[in-house]
Amino acid sequence: MADVWIGPGDITYDAAAHNPGDTIYLNAGAYTNLSISNAQGTAVSPIFITNTGGKVTLDDNWFSIDTCYHVHVTGTGDAGHEYGICVNEVFRIYEESHHIEIDHIESTDRMDIKDDINADFEMTDIRIHHCYCHAVAGNNEAIYIGSSFFDLHPTEYLMRRIEIDNNIFEDCGCEAVQVGSVVEDCEIHDNIFNNVVATCDLADKPAIMVNAGIAGKIYNNIINECRGPGIYAHSAGGTLEIYRNLLIDTGSKVDSDYDAILIQKNDVYIYNNTIIGADRYGIHLNWGSDQSAINNIVLDTTSTSIVDNTGNAADIHHNHTKEDGYIVATYGFVDPVGDDYRIEPPCDGIDAGVDVGLPYQGTAPDLGAYEYETIPPSVTVHAASALAVDSPCTRIAGRRQ
Repeated sequence: MADVWIGPGDITYDAAAHNPGDTIYLNAGAYTNLSISNAQGTAVSPIFITNTGGKVTLDDNWFSIDTCYHVHVTGTGDAGHEYGICVNEVFRIYEESHHIEIDHIESTDRMDIKDDINADFEMTDIRIHHCYCHAVAGNNEAIYIGSSFFDLHPTEYLMRRIEIDNNIFEDCGCEAVQVGSVVEDCEIHDNIFNNVVATCDLADKPAIMVNAGIAGKIYNNIINECRGPGIYAHSAGGTLEIYRNLLIDTGSKVDSDYDAILIQKNDVYIYNNTIIGADRYGIHLNWGSDQSAINNIVLDTTSTSIVDNTGNAADIHHNHTKEDGYIVATYGFVDPVGDDYRIEPPCDGIDAGVDVGLPYQGTAPDLGAYEYETIPPSVTVHAASALAVDSPCTRIAGRRQ
């Protein structure tokens, strides 16, 4: 079979007859349902699903991908739209799908990535990148991946090699990203989070929640205002590394106070993060063993900057910490009012760290998320005039003086 053009309207499409390398074009317009099954490409020649002729919008039902593999869903089919597919209901990948790439999707509901039907199937190799998730209402997560019950069912619904990168999250209802049961190579990196967990009834929800079973890395993210913790990792799992993240004003919108980074699991290593303002602790090692916090800058937290409540003598050293009332502008950042937290001379954090395995310049690593004279994580946030989206996507200006 060759390329095909489908939609708009109510579309249920069986792609079993397609060959690797084919493209399924989604005609621009309004869809009341979009379900695509049995698209099966190869690693060399995936099957592409993309918009054409303008923007595709789903308002009344799900966009679902099931029993598909080696498939690339992209909203780049029309030059006039950065995010050419807009899903205002759940975007679901399930039912023995694997090797799926998703990019340039605008989502105002949940992206639901898991196989909750076949307990023995391992979903692998999912990447979500360059998407715009915003105005997610109520208690819905923007991206929900895997199972939250690994600790109860440690051999079921497993996932491997999951990557979430270069996305923008704004005004989300509950967690922006929640992942669980990814037992190998879960990477969350180079994302921007603005004003997340804005409306959730459960006030302790974080921007990034790492549930049981996770092994991987969280790095190069910017979290700017979060109602609960910025990053929360809990329960059993493999090694988790958290490094080169910038967290600004976390836990600041509820009556109860929350930490910038809250850890309740073993084998967690927190290196070279910059934390500005938290309504409780900057880094809270609440329980677990084999944990460390090294080379971090933690400033202007309401309570203690770094706390070890584990009883297991976490490895905490080479951090710069200042608590409530500290004048952040005096530390040596380039432009803290404009949220530019790169350091510059005469900052005491330059060459003040120890080698933790991350690249560095000078005689020793710098403290914090950004090495002096290096460029911050490459995440571009476009002005509204450059995008054909319903809401502008702009950084929230910093207010720390």
